Amino acid sequence: MTGNPQVIEALCSLVHGEASQMVQLRIQSQIFRDHGYVSLKHKLHGFFYGCNTCQKKLINRVLLLGGDVPPDALVAEAPTVGAGDVSGIFSADLALMGAAASAANAAAKIADSADDHGTEKLLMKMVVKKEHKAKWFQKQLSVIADIGTAAYLEGKQK
Repeated sequence: MTGNPQVIEALCSLVHGEASQMVQLRIQSQIFRDHGYVSLKHKLHGFFYGCNTCQKKLINRVLLLGGDVPPDALVAEAPTVGAGDVSGIFSADLALMGAAASAANAAAKIADSADDHGTEKLLMKMVVKKEHKAKWFQKQLSVIADIGTAAYLEGKQK
């Protein structure tokens, strides 16, 4: 099967984005682990694995469409770890997930215009997943604003 070059290019860009998300989430999950916030570590680690799954699906789609994933698509951007506090970390992740949802949505539009509805469907599922993650980060930031960082973190320790 030969895919549309613009669709393949958009997919490769998303592969790169997933690599960047994984690095950022991995580092931040380890920061939480190091500080004893195991439940937060597990939550971000779960998000990491979700990004890994999305990346595999994107790579498989590129290959199915007859494209090649350039090696630099697998190299992550420098992560934004946040301001060193939980609000900074969650704000950085919220921005990352929002950008990822927007990028996947734009790629879905490219796929739709190329009549590649299989890719469009895959990408729209990704958009929904990214939006759910963004909503989780928004909710955590809202709770922190309501009760304060210390009270929030008190419930997140071992």
